[in-house]
Order: sequence, then structure tokens, then C-alpha cells
Amino acid sequence: MSSRTWKSGTDYSDSVKRSIVIQVYRLPGRRGREIAASLNLDKSSVNRFLHHEGKQIYGLIQINYAWFPPSATSPSPQSKPVAPPAPQPISVCRALADLSMTQATLKIRTLSLEIIDLAFAEDDFSLLDDQLKAELSIRRAELMGNQPLEKQAIPNSSFWPIAILVAIALAIGVAVSNKQQSPDKNLPKSTLNQ
Repeated sequence: MSSRTWKSGTDYSDSVKRSIVIQVYRLPGRRGREIAASLNLDKSSVNRFLHHEGKQIYGLIQINYAWFPPSATSPSPQSKPVAPPAPQPISVCRALADLSMTQATLKIRTLSLEIIDLAFAEDDFSLLDDQLKAELSIRRAELMGNQPLEKQAIPNSSFWPIAILVAIALAIGVAVSNKQQSPDKNLPKSTLNQ
């Protein structure tokens, strides 16, 4: 590297230097690497230019590694643009409540069972008109009727045979217990009167 390059910062043409300074004026608060990237230039060369000629000739100001144009008062660094916050998911019930009655009814008729179950569980369910609540119930019943038997809200298929066996065992146990406790009850009345 020659001593001339080090003193002047770079051997950029006047038009490239002007482009760098314009970038600082148009978008103050950017770092040298960001300026270099926007102009497709080498970041170390851009930083050399900013630190030497940028400061001395063009009066550029560096604050916390960010570059600003000169001003009569002390520069107030502008914060970098912040991405807008992610939109908060709107509840199903709130979305339905914001629609007209006809639009909401038509929308309900297209909802899946999962969405309808979600609507019933939401805190915003109370926002809905009674007619819309009824529409949700009707749609849920329709969807539940269209589901295969194993997906409906019926307990495990092994539950019913076990329940029947337990009921039969209890009935037999009660019958045997009653027979042992009072054997006279099973005799005909004519035998008891004798």
C-alpha cells in the first residue's frame, strides 16, 4: 500500500466518493459495511475513505460506528429502521364478530372442525351473537356426523366390551349375594306359610 493511499484513504474516483457521501446523507446512521454493500464496494476501502476523507474533507461524523452528515448542532443518531411487530393472530370469534351476520354465517359454513373447536374454546366466544353461536353448533354437529366412527368422540373401542363384561359380572355378583343373604326369599310363599 502506498503512503499516498493511506493518507488519502483510497484512490476512489470523485464519482465513487460522491456516491459514498450521498449514501451517508440519504440514509444516516448506517455503518461503513452497510454503505459498502449498497454500492458493491470493498468495506475496508469504504471505511478508510470515511475515516480519512469523509471526516476531514466532507465533515462526516461517526457515532457508535454509524456515519452521519455534518450538522450545525450535534447529530442525533437516527435509529435503524425496525421491522414492524408481527401481527397478532386474531381470534376466530373476533373475526366472525367483525363480519356482517350474513358474511359470518357463510364463513362458519366453510370452517373445519378444528377451527370450530378453537372458536368454542376462545375467550372471545362471548362476543358472538346467539345466532352465530347456534351456527357454530350446527356446523360442528354436521362435521361430527360426517367423520368416520373412529374419529368421533366415542371412547376407545375396547371400552364397550369391558364395560359390558363388568356389568354382567356385577349383576351375577349381586344375584349370588342376595341368594346367600336370604335363602327364604327364593322359596314359594306357600312353603313359608306352613
